[in-house]
Formats: sequence, C-alpha cells, structure tokens
Amino acid sequence: RIVTLAPELDARQQVTKLLVEQGVRVSAGHCNPSLAQLDAAIDAGLTMFTHLGNGCPTKLPRHDNVIQRVLSRADQLLISFIADGIHVPWYALGNYLQAATLQNCFIVSDAISAAGLDREYIDFLGRKSWSTT
Repeated sequence: RIVTLAPELDARQQVTKLLVEQGVRVSAGHCNPSLAQLDAAIDAGLTMFTHLGNGCPTKLPRHDNVIQRVLSRADQLLISFIADGIHVPWYALGNYLQAATLQNCFIVSDAISAAGLDREYIDFLGRKSWSTT
C-alpha cells in the first residue's frame, strides 16, 4: 500500500508517522516542500517521491526548487518518473536520471492510454512512446 501526500501539509508529520506505523509506504508528490519539510518527512518515514518533475509549480526558482531538493535526497528516496515525453520532456528526464541514484528510480505510465497494453510502441498525442505496463 502506498499513500502520496504533501509533506508541507503534514506539519508535524503526524499523518506520515501514523501511515508508516500501519505498514503503508508514504510518498511525497504533487507538492512543494521546503528542504527542512522534506527532511522532516524522511525522518518520519517518507521513502518515495511520486512523479518528480510533474505536478510541481510551473514557474520554479532556478536553484531552490522541489526538483533540486528531491534530487539532493535521491540516495534516501525511491523516485518515480512518468516517462512518456509528455509529462516530463525527454531531455529533462535524462537530466533527472543522471542526477539521481539510478537504482532508486522507477518509471510509471500514470495510467494513460498505455495502461494495460503489452510491451509495444504506442502513439500518444502524436509521439511514439514505449509501453511497459
């Protein structure tokens, strides 16, 4: 079981701690925690980040932003990416994967039209993507 939440909305990490005690893997996602908030969540049992590069503010400061913060903790987190070239451009995904600890990264389809297909190339919004679901 996995729950994705915004660490900055769990101020004292009470929800994170409760979920971890219940055996639930806690992931951060679609959020913008400060580095201190991210560290507090990790200390409370957060072990994943959902869809890095997607669901974050559209305009980010060039240095202190959620992507940089998560990548700075890549050795402590499992990080998922939506690798379809739509949610995150291919060049950005390549940069993220180079900056992260690869053994802690995994790819998801986000249940788009590729969901449930055998391994094959699909045409998604006019772009060829690889389905691994």
